[in-house]
Amino acid sequence: FYAVNPENIHMTNTPSWLNTDIVREVFDGSSLVRMSLLDDQTAAVIARAFDAHPWIRKTYRVQKMAGGQILVNVEYRNPVAMVHCEMDSSDANDVSAKESFLPIDAEGFLLPTKDFAQADIPNYMLIYARNIRASEHRRVGTPLGDSQIEEAVSLIRELIPLREETNLVAVYVYPTRASGKAKWMLELATRGGPRIIWGSAPGLESREEPSIAWKIKRLREITSQKELWSQPEFDLSHPAAPSI
Repeated sequence: FYAVNPENIHMTNTPSWLNTDIVREVFDGSSLVRMSLLDDQTAAVIARAFDAHPWIRKTYRVQKMAGGQILVNVEYRNPVAMVHCEMDSSDANDVSAKESFLPIDAEGFLLPTKDFAQADIPNYMLIYARNIRASEHRRVGTPLGDSQIEEAVSLIRELIPLREETNLVAVYVYPTRASGKAKWMLELATRGGPRIIWGSAPGLESREEPSIAWKIKRLREITSQKELWSQPEFDLSHPAAPSI
């Protein structure tokens, strides 16, 4: 009667797009089956178990309720991008091998690939970087730990509210030639519009480079004006750079 049962654990604010049974996965991967509701440490143990799940960013509260019910208040990790992976050497000669992508959240944490279908990929910003292989990134719930992805996702965080308005589809990462704090140069691909050379990641701009506020304003101008949108390329890394 005093055992912790998964059927009695309820999570708050579960996103509609998340189809995973997190409670069952947490329960199966932990020692909660041995916990008693009478134990003063049960709430803390449950919180730690949920914190360890890759879809959970933070567990804020575990509340024991009447009838053995338990309410768990958490913050979820929301996917914002898909990182393109190069084929491993074992796949190079496999004509049936498909492109693979790793889902990440706004902090660059790897999310469970099993919870995404191929059809989900276009719903997110794509990141194309160098030497990213899925076989080298298997620890879900941890950061990818690659500076290319860190700089790309810092830009994506700023552009998420503008994605529909500006028809953004991908960020390409290249080694930078400019002097400054940024290690990488970022470029945006749009759907049906120009290539956008963005420059440095937010907060890593060189002294000569425009601010992110200026770049966003210019991006909106390009999107809203047909004669600009029809141009092949814009360089936002220099304030006076003309379109090509």
